[in-house]
Amino acid sequence: MKVLVTGGAGYLGCVFVWRLLEAEFMDVTVVDPLRHKRKGIAGLLRYKNLQFIQADAMEVEIDHYDFIVNLAALSGEPACRRHKEMVLPLNVTLPLRLAKDMAEDQFLVQASTTAVYGDARGKYIDRMRPAPPQKLGRYAASKLLVDVELIGRPNVAIVRIPTMFGVSPAMRTGMLIHDMCEQAITYGKVVLYGAVQSRRPIGHVDGVASAMFEIMHKAQAGIHILAGENLTKMEIADRVAKAAGVEVVLEQRQDMQVQDHAVQNTNLRRFLAPSLGRILQAYRMLTCYR
Repeated sequence: MKVLVTGGAGYLGCVFVWRLLEAEFMDVTVVDPLRHKRKGIAGLLRYKNLQFIQADAMEVEIDHYDFIVNLAALSGEPACRRHKEMVLPLNVTLPLRLAKDMAEDQFLVQASTTAVYGDARGKYIDRMRPAPPQKLGRYAASKLLVDVELIGRPNVAIVRIPTMFGVSPAMRTGMLIHDMCEQAITYGKVVLYGAVQSRRPIGHVDGVASAMFEIMHKAQAGIHILAGENLTKMEIADRVAKAAGVEVVLEQRQDMQVQDHAVQNTNLRRFLAPSLGRILQAYRMLTCYR
């Protein structure tokens, strides 16, 4: 099997690509422009079944791959606000071009986000009914636009990814749980602001990568929602603070984009549940990593 992974040098990409490489029957090609100068992919170059191409994914021919996994994206609301000019080409044009150019016997795994469910006041949501685009931030709205175009295609899997955490060869800052861990390590406290009782699904990066591998390997088309647990920001902060032996400090600031919803994950829960203990593990691991 031949697999193309766009954005494969990123935070999730490095973990997912390692999972592919361990399945030795797969030949893996990673395409990534290395915009963020992450070198995590370097540790995987020892694998003989890996080819790395430093390029924009729009420049790569896709006709000889069995599977295409699109992880390339401008991720998160802060990044999408800082680099507004990149949102449309990277988050929308690229995945739609990949889907358009695919043959019927090729299979696309498109990374989306549970942020498309927006502010549902903490309620469990229906997988087919995300929030209206006008109520979402740039990041979630761009992902939802692509989801709507690709839903129902027999050779496309849409994977809605939760708030992730955990160690990767290509660590990312600016992620909710990682930021809390970094605050605990650096400042001896966890600063919390905005809608502290807002609920969101979370998942360890290892579990997300394993679930995506399962979806790809079995060519499971449709929408897949990944979640280990649904926790409020306050619950997450309390657990990080407990692991670090520090306090949670509340500040009067607003969130860029409120996420307040819960999701159910049944068929893939074995990869992701539960995440409770792994938040504490993440703090300890990040302490060593730092």
